Amino acid sequence: MKPKLYVVLLGGRPFGATIEQHNVFFGIGNTLKSLFPDIKRFWPAAVPHIHIDAFWVVNKVDGYDIVLSPNSDIDNNTRHSLQPRCDEGNQNLAKPNEKKLFFVNLGGYEAGVFAEKHKRLLIVASSQTEAMEKAKTDSFFQTGIMDYAKKGRPQPHVDDKHQLTDFSAFADHHTPLDVGELVKPNYTIKLRRSFAKSHPKPKTIITGYLKVTG
Repeated sequence: MKPKLYVVLLGGRPFGATIEQHNVFFGIGNTLKSLFPDIKRFWPAAVPHIHIDAFWVVNKVDGYDIVLSPNSDIDNNTRHSLQPRCDEGNQNLAKPNEKKLFFVNLGGYEAGVFAEKHKRLLIVASSQTEAMEKAKTDSFFQTGIMDYAKKGRPQPHVDDKHQLTDFSAFADHHTPLDVGELVKPNYTIKLRRSFAKSHPKPKTIITGYLKVTG
């Protein structure tokens, strides 16, 4: 079975929380279930109430194929939670002008709703600046800007942004819990231009409440 990149929306109630909290986990595995042990290690405070609300299986983004390139021989059953790459001299890291994969978490508000709304995006860009520019063209962000201009509502904003190609950027600090751990050295995420006629976005699979067991 071929390993795949999963982006997983987790729900849970860590100690001290009065309402359900959410988190995002990135992992490479043959199946979603194969990542359950990594998910529990990633967010131990949410165990035993941790569950999956939705997930993406990421094969293509913005007209690019996602290629999972192993850096060493691994067992077929091995799963990998995404962790920081620390060897800054690794030749597999993306070059400055190469396309990279970014995860962006947009935040915004709706009149009369006692909550902050979010939209998560995967974006291919040459730099973080370009990725932010692309994210701000999304309808979620643009609608928020119009509401701010016309109705004086709080502006939409970028809550979180993370590059998922050049892992050395995370070498000097801990990765925030709201994003998850980034890719182990066993794999490098590379992007290859797709020549397919259509470029569908990752399909969001709503699980509703899939408990993380095992």
